[in-house]
Amino acid sequence: MVRLSLLLTKKEKLGREKMDVYQSPEHVAQLFAKEAMSRGPSGSGSRSDAKDQEDEQKPLNLLGGLSVGEQALLQNKHLSKGGKYMHTDYPDKVFVFTGLENDEAQFVHTPLYGSPETVLVPPNLFKKWKATRVAVPRIFSQDVADGFMYGKSSVLAEAELLAEAQQMLFTLYKAHNSGDSGNLDIVSPTALYTSGNFPVQKLKLLPLASLSKPKDESKLTLYVEWKGAKYQLSPWPQVKDFDEFLAWNFRDVGFRPKATEIIVPFFWVKTTGKEDEVSMNIVWKTMEGMKVPVLMNTKKLSAQTLLLQPTKELLDKGSSSSKKRKAA
Repeated sequence: MVRLSLLLTKKEKLGREKMDVYQSPEHVAQLFAKEAMSRGPSGSGSRSDAKDQEDEQKPLNLLGGLSVGEQALLQNKHLSKGGKYMHTDYPDKVFVFTGLENDEAQFVHTPLYGSPETVLVPPNLFKKWKATRVAVPRIFSQDVADGFMYGKSSVLAEAELLAEAQQMLFTLYKAHNSGDSGNLDIVSPTALYTSGNFPVQKLKLLPLASLSKPKDESKLTLYVEWKGAKYQLSPWPQVKDFDEFLAWNFRDVGFRPKATEIIVPFFWVKTTGKEDEVSMNIVWKTMEGMKVPVLMNTKKLSAQTLLLQPTKELLDKGSSSSKKRKAA
């Protein structure tokens, strides 16, 4: 092992033979065999048979049972059966090493169309073939390809269903949302007041928002349901800084500041923990096949009324009281 290490690192002069160069791994094996044969076992008797002595003195060839090609493979560890390789003579082709053929390495390139191309390489040129991670081009079967395409892909089917749900929410908002700047006062900081009168359940606010598939449907409290699938509501950024827009309205400038904020009244209704202050409640409605939460006024509203909905704690308290009354 020491001689092989010196051979690989080109430091033969440091070996016990003080050689300038070990000729090859075979040469190292022969030196090792001679050394092993020269050291007989302790206390062993002399042999009288001349042929046996001659056989003992023959150097042991550790690689003698291997062909030239097999020995070359041992020296080119980067070659492995089934591996992918490239060569400068074939810059645009990826070959697969399929094994030895009469001591020559066999590399096969399989084009998308046409017959495979086979290259036989002699042992002294094994090192010219370099391993690669470049994928071998191949054609998907029709069945496999169809499974990833529109019509059979579950990913695309879910995306289409989500797009349908999003479009339906827009449609419902346009048709059923009855609160806007014409009958509501939009107040900064975020608050809503009525600017007119509303009979009971005539003010309807729908949650126009971006829909997305939740990780866990069971944890949703506010959502829409479309064709058996539930989607969580993610509101777009609502307007916060009125001053910026009010200032812009009075400027004589030729451009408008970049605006990414919007107003959806549903998300402007504040909460209260006082039952007598509640003026809006969420009512679940099914409209044109979509189950959607709608904020509706639970009592008659006059102008300049602050719209408030119950906090979760107040809702839980009311639910608990209702259960107790039913139990009684």
